[in-house]
Amino acid sequence: MPHDVFISHANEDKAVADMVCATLEQQGLRCWVAPRDIQPGTDWREAILGAIRSSRAIVLVFSKHANASRHIPREVECAVEAGIPLVPFRVEDVPPQGALEYNLIGVHWLDALTPPIEAHIRRLGDSLRAMLAPLRASASASSREPVPADSAMPEVRTTAVVSPKSSRASASRVTWLGVAGAAVVLSTAVWLWQRPAPPAKSPGDNPAPAPASNATPATSTTSAALDEARVAELRKASEDNPSDAAPRIELGNRYFDAERYQEAIPWYESALRLAPGNVNVSTDLAVSYYYINKVDWALAQIDASLAMNPDHPQALLNKGIILAFGKNSPKSAGAVWRKLIQVAPNSAEALAAQKGLDSLAKR
Repeated sequence: MPHDVFISHANEDKAVADMVCATLEQQGLRCWVAPRDIQPGTDWREAILGAIRSSRAIVLVFSKHANASRHIPREVECAVEAGIPLVPFRVEDVPPQGALEYNLIGVHWLDALTPPIEAHIRRLGDSLRAMLAPLRASASASSREPVPADSAMPEVRTTAVVSPKSSRASASRVTWLGVAGAAVVLSTAVWLWQRPAPPAKSPGDNPAPAPASNATPATSTTSAALDEARVAELRKASEDNPSDAAPRIELGNRYFDAERYQEAIPWYESALRLAPGNVNVSTDLAVSYYYINKVDWALAQIDASLAMNPDHPQALLNKGIILAFGKNSPKSAGAVWRKLIQVAPNSAEALAAQKGLDSLAKR
């Protein structure tokens, strides 16, 4: 199961790592930390490697013990190669050395050098929650039962350009509501562009920060509890009304808000079959792919959204985020964000895009 945060730490810093883990989980962030999450009988190296690659961010508890550790530089190297955001949480006033020094060049530190450390951990949690906040685009859903989304590349729907009016009618929530958090994500994650670019990787493997979304206003960064009774009602409504996209849209939204992206995807896919020109639904599907680390699928689907409406502000914002973070292509991201600012200069999406461009200029 994917985690929000992998906590890298030396054995001597286990007490601090456990405090970080407890606080972040109280704030709604799923954490992976050794030795707690290594299952009995498994190879610990494979467990750690898999946990890093399936996490959305890495927190490094940095101290002199981290400098002396043999495994921490390997964990950091793995995160850098995978393009996963890295947050060094410095608990001791020492500089990084060796391989750590190389991989941490230009990375913004979060210092926890003055007591009480609990306050610094809470600030770390706030920063991570802002950076990883789900900010989606609209929503649509599916009529079939949810199925795994990790088989072959799904067909990308690019049919029927729809007018803004019809698109808005099929998505009952206002498109810009989720974008407030996008500005937070981009401003919080400025440091991501300041670290060395990871080596080229095979497509589709890179976890990345969260794009913008419309399902829920970005007023909270914790996952929403899933109302199982309402889900049951919506499932029955989708069965009773096989041509109605609305219950499928709401199902997709509810699974997304509960951070159950794998289950949201088939509902969005089904809704697109019923409403193939719904650019908001297409964009939400792209973001859901992105959340399960299907970066190439996300990019293909966001391109389908832009085929429907080349000037759709949230699709443009999300494409820039996918390119910058998921594909490590800040130049391409900058071009997309500049177009967004040109076509929708007074939008909240344009404000978020400008923050991204400002950070690119500092690289």
